[in-house]
Amino acid sequence: MCSASSTCWDGLNAVDYTGTISVTASGRTCQKWALDSPHAHTFHSGAPNFPNDNYSDITASNYCRDPDGSQGVSGPFCYTMDPSTPTEACSIPICSSKSFSVYLSFQLFC
Repeated sequence: MCSASSTCWDGLNAVDYTGTISVTASGRTCQKWALDSPHAHTFHSGAPNFPNDNYSDITASNYCRDPDGSQGVSGPFCYTMDPSTPTEACSIPICSSKSFSVYLSFQLFC
């Protein structure tokens, strides 16, 4: 699992992404998290969405983020400066491929 990263996200939990990409996948400029214009939102410091100073709306500037983990495998996103497009995903690479193993345990009874 990746730790907080500034170049990629782990593909499972975009909350840990701490990079400085500030444009969406289609090239729209991201709105600053500390502002409510052009789009109002609830992702502000002091709210559960920004749980600590490392991820405050001020330090997040207008960088792509997933402050409360709600985007899941969709990855970091931002509110855009385009009045007709409130939010959009950002194109941030996944750190590495993940593989998961499932281990089953069987006990036979006679």
